[in-house]
Amino acid sequence: QAILVQASTDQVLPSLSAGLPLVAASTMGVEDRPTDVEAAREAEHFQSEKVEASKKDGGCCRCCPLRCRRPRCWLIACGVLVPVIGLLLTIAYLALRHILFNQAQEGFYQLGSGVREFTTSGLVMANITYNIWWPGCFYVSNMSDFESECGSPCFTAARKLAMQTLNEENPGILVTYRSRSGLGKEDSSSTGWWLPALTNGSSAPRIVLQHGFQENTNHFRTMFAAYILRSLGFSVLMNNFRDHGYSASSPQQIAMWGDDRYVGDLLGAWDYAKNDPDGVLGGSLPASKVGLMGFSLGAFTTANAFGREGEVPAAWIDGSPFRPDSVFNFGARQAMDGMGIGFLADLFLGGVWSDLEKQAAGQGVLWSQNLPEKNLPLGPDARRPTYLVANTDDTTIPNAGLDSDFAELLATFEAYPSKYDVIGTFVTSGQCKGIDHCVDHLRAFDEYSSRLCNFWRLVFGLSVDTCP
Repeated sequence: QAILVQASTDQVLPSLSAGLPLVAASTMGVEDRPTDVEAAREAEHFQSEKVEASKKDGGCCRCCPLRCRRPRCWLIACGVLVPVIGLLLTIAYLALRHILFNQAQEGFYQLGSGVREFTTSGLVMANITYNIWWPGCFYVSNMSDFESECGSPCFTAARKLAMQTLNEENPGILVTYRSRSGLGKEDSSSTGWWLPALTNGSSAPRIVLQHGFQENTNHFRTMFAAYILRSLGFSVLMNNFRDHGYSASSPQQIAMWGDDRYVGDLLGAWDYAKNDPDGVLGGSLPASKVGLMGFSLGAFTTANAFGREGEVPAAWIDGSPFRPDSVFNFGARQAMDGMGIGFLADLFLGGVWSDLEKQAAGQGVLWSQNLPEKNLPLGPDARRPTYLVANTDDTTIPNAGLDSDFAELLATFEAYPSKYDVIGTFVTSGQCKGIDHCVDHLRAFDEYSSRLCNFWRLVFGLSVDTCP
């Protein structure tokens, strides 16, 4: 047995010893294989895990953040995309706001060429009717230009001929006067047309007529209104704001809206019409015989001046804004609608308006210094007559609706029954050859003239029997 065991052992041990080099070699391969092979296998293993995770998460880096369930993926996707998207939106917002601000400057802040239009040498009352722009007829240069009835049905060629005849036979003169002391900050002078009544020119009641935004006395609105007033027996002083028409330039030369300067210019004209300091109007008149009338911005200034000066007997206010910002918002929304971005109006307009006001204030011009809601409560308890005109189709002033500028202005007057007597309102609709702002005295000439005559003759204590 011992011999058998030994023999068996002798046979096995050689075979085991023969296998040891293979095992040793195998063990040495695990420890000493090349590093690049090991890295490749690890990368392959990591990629396999990544694919499996992507399948489980539904491709989380394609979604952010709702479908992502892995924090790491969420941080990578959203942590990069959100700031980038936010930056792009901010850049787009600032760029669009800059564009809107520039457009607002041109339309609301800066004064255009129209403020000095039709004031060239040689243009006088005797020829002005056929040397200005008219709705439907555009720029005319001869009375024969009206013969085609280019203004019909808004106005007739016969009406223009009557206006030309009146102006030619009673041409009037240009007069210069100072803005009211204490209002307007810088001392300024204004120049406007003195147009006496056809009869009793020196003693006839006088009305100071104020033009609107981006215009002057020589534009069609005020020229036609002056013709109506003179035909009804009143003398007219047509005032130009500073920087407009024949008036002196200001250091700022920007639109001044509710600033004291415009109120001072208008009340300076009223002082001149009342006192006749140069002796060219036929003598002074009592304050009760000198009224105010205005269109658009001129109507806004008329309302402000009416509240500030308690001796003005009455005011006719046609197409007045209630606040400058309401006019801005109304026009800007229409412009943005035309650009296809009206849905962004609420996001931008408040900031743009604030920038405009700050820029004006930087030049010492305070657009909201005078507002009807501020000034009308200052008037005396004298139940002074007032008349308001508005067109609900107006695309310049928001006149339609319970919250319109017209409704707010009317409500403000009516809130002080001891101070103001709103004798009437003339609320219309319609256009004059595509123009819808302050044109009712052209397009509804007969009714407008009748209302105007009855109002002013009542104010001045005259018989209304001669009114049309």
